[in-house]
Amino acid sequence: MSDTLRGTIIYACPDNPNPSGGVRRIYRHVEILTDNGLSACVLHSQLGFRVPSLSTQVPVLYRTAAFGFCSGDTLVIPEVMPGLMQETSDLSLARVVIALNWGLIYKYLPIGIDWRTYNIHRVIAGGQYDQTFIRETMDLESVVIASGTDPYLFCPHYEKLLRIAYMPRKHSLAPAILGAFRARYPEYSDVELVSIANKSHSEVAEILARTAIFLCATFPEGLARPPLEAMASGCVVVGFTGRGSGEYMHHGINCYVAEDGDVLGAVRYLAKAVSDWSGSGATNMQRAARSTAMQYDLKTEESAVLKYWRSFY
Repeated sequence: MSDTLRGTIIYACPDNPNPSGGVRRIYRHVEILTDNGLSACVLHSQLGFRVPSLSTQVPVLYRTAAFGFCSGDTLVIPEVMPGLMQETSDLSLARVVIALNWGLIYKYLPIGIDWRTYNIHRVIAGGQYDQTFIRETMDLESVVIASGTDPYLFCPHYEKLLRIAYMPRKHSLAPAILGAFRARYPEYSDVELVSIANKSHSEVAEILARTAIFLCATFPEGLARPPLEAMASGCVVVGFTGRGSGEYMHHGINCYVAEDGDVLGAVRYLAKAVSDWSGSGATNMQRAARSTAMQYDLKTEESAVLKYWRSFY
């Protein structure tokens, strides 16, 4: 990538109408760039598509017949869009892959193919594990730009309820964990279970602010933002790192970590978290969790995005 590029930084984005951390990250990068005077936009496929859950007003373009890249443009392609990598592999165009979940990288690639096949050599990784995974499988270096959490939006309410919030994602083991928790610990049958699926960002913040415990039960994961948001909200976080969140989830210090896929382990730690909370033993963990989340704030994310792109533009 040349040091003299002066075109637009174009982030391709899946046409996903549902709340998505990856889509939010793409829009957040573009928002940072445009707010700081750089030319950037989001690129969707379907004409007129908008993400209903996002209120940001970043520039959006569409891949219609009239669309074309200009000299000096840079195309940023999510790891879930290898078709676009292949389609643009012969263009005289600077391209960067943004990889936010190591577990999705090879899911959409034919076996035996990787990004180097499509002449991809520059990568933004969402976390340290993503970076290591890419280096060890493709021998490609990447720059880590971690997700930022808003410490003012996500903050604890003075009065929390003893309840468990969770995200029932497609590959989540939350139903198995919560079902087993109910069966194994009938004495905790009055602990409410609250799903944050399909909630807006502000609705999630409101729920977490009033919630004691957050269950993260998805594998694989990149550097996941929901547990960080829960930590910022003063929740006791219980569950899996998905590998990617291992850089900030530290068992017994700022959360309770079960081995990825260990349903029984997660159930036991949920019970411990409930017991701790009932006995007012969660305060130190809450403080450590909030402190951890502050290391992944919006300002840190903004600085990382600008540092990366200003080295080229």
